[in-house]
Amino acid sequence: MVIHNPETGKKMGIGAFKKSAASIQSDFELRLKAYNDLRSKGLVVKTGFKYGSHFRVYDGDPSSHHSKYLVHAVPYDYETSWPEISRAVRLAHGVKKDILFGRVSRTQVDYVRLRRVRP
Repeated sequence: MVIHNPETGKKMGIGAFKKSAASIQSDFELRLKAYNDLRSKGLVVKTGFKYGSHFRVYDGDPSSHHSKYLVHAVPYDYETSWPEISRAVRLAHGVKKDILFGRVSRTQVDYVRLRRVRP
């Protein structure tokens, strides 16, 4: 894969690209680790922007499969509030998906799946 600087048109190495991306999106490396982990599991990963998450994930071809999960990459020691959890779960439920928080450490990504359950 060849990466070109959008301003100059010159080729960029992967290190320069990551540095540039991190200057624009501070959690770029975190998201990249989660993305690579999901891809290594054979999943198809697309943007989750319109759903308020980092990714939407498919078990197969997006044209013939419904995505099951929205994935939001977070640092391993991430702490949040219940209202934020509630918003994420309700939004995912509204589009018939579960929300996964991908807890990213230096060596792995662990996933916490949350979904709405009605008694």
